[in-house]
Order: sequence, then structure tokens, then C-alpha cells
Amino acid sequence: MNARDLLSEILRREIPPVGGETALRDIEGWDSLKGVRLVVRIEEIIDRQLSEDELEQLRAVGDVAHLLNADG
Repeated sequence: MNARDLLSEILRREIPPVGGETALRDIEGWDSLKGVRLVVRIEEIIDRQLSEDELEQLRAVGDVAHLLNADG
């Protein structure tokens, strides 16, 4: 799964193409609940808990992609 597909799943709608530097908060419809859902779903996909450092660094689409690619 790529970052855009995952974000579309979390938002429950197709999102337009976004760059890696796009902040999650700048995606239409993003809120803190979506952030929690994103963390839970990433942890399910990579089959481990994210560290505090990883959680703090999870701010942009590229950060999501990095986590997905680092473990899979």
C-alpha cells in the first residue's frame, strides 16, 4: 500500500495527487481523529508499534511513505 492509498482509506474518499512535502494537516478533511486512525492503520500494516520519535516526525505525506517503505 502506498501513502496516497492509505490516506484515501483514512479519509474515506479519493484524495488528489499530493507531494511528499504536503503536510497532513493541509489535506482537506484532515483532523486529529484521522491522525489517530492513520497511526493505528500504519501499525497494523507494518506489524509493530511506532516509536515516540516516529510519531513526532509523522507530519507529511512523505513521512507516511517512509514508514510504509521502511518496513515493507
